[in-house]
Amino acid sequence: RYFDTGGQAGQCGSVILQLGGADPTCLASAADKSIPWAYSAINLNCGCPSPRVAGNGGFGAALMRDSRHVAALCNAMIDATRGEVPITVKCRIGVLRSSCDLRHDTDDVRSFEDLCNFVREVATSGGVSRFVIHARKAVLSGLGPAENREVPPLRPDLVVKLAREFPNLSFVLNGGVQDVTSVADILHEHHPYLHGVMCGRAVLSRPWEFATIDSKIYGE
Repeated sequence: RYFDTGGQAGQCGSVILQLGGADPTCLASAADKSIPWAYSAINLNCGCPSPRVAGNGGFGAALMRDSRHVAALCNAMIDATRGEVPITVKCRIGVLRSSCDLRHDTDDVRSFEDLCNFVREVATSGGVSRFVIHARKAVLSGLGPAENREVPPLRPDLVVKLAREFPNLSFVLNGGVQDVTSVADILHEHHPYLHGVMCGRAVLSRPWEFATIDSKIYGE
């Protein structure tokens, strides 16, 4: 409603538009339509494990199984915005077909190689330089969205390792970060490799606790 009255995202500070989909033509059209609203960036959702999204929809976390397609989607949005708006990707550290696979998911080396291959392809062929990574794997069947935020183990160490592996790219850690103090500690400990920390549900449930973030993180 705000944008319908002539407002712009740029007037609100840094506002990023997240898009979900698997069709390059549709995503390009959506990206093109967003230009007048002056978003700071457009983010492609490659992390949602919801059955309606990653299941029947075939996008969200399901896209992590096809890095070439993700690269093509990102290229389509870059072309549609004429390179004027940064295109970023939000994903998980990997995907599993079912909850049964969690019991046997012990090969950290293979998991990290798969994650590196995904990032490398999307960055090299898709023109993406910024990744926001939820430090859990997505389970595509057998777990609901809420369980997917709790059951798969958090592995922030893999996100940090990834950031060290690709120092020319920008990485933001997401998942399980509950307060401003934790944000500051993570950024301090992993500087200069991590470029940011994303807090989602903690902010929604306790917004007042994040009122000091400008002074504690940015010194403003």
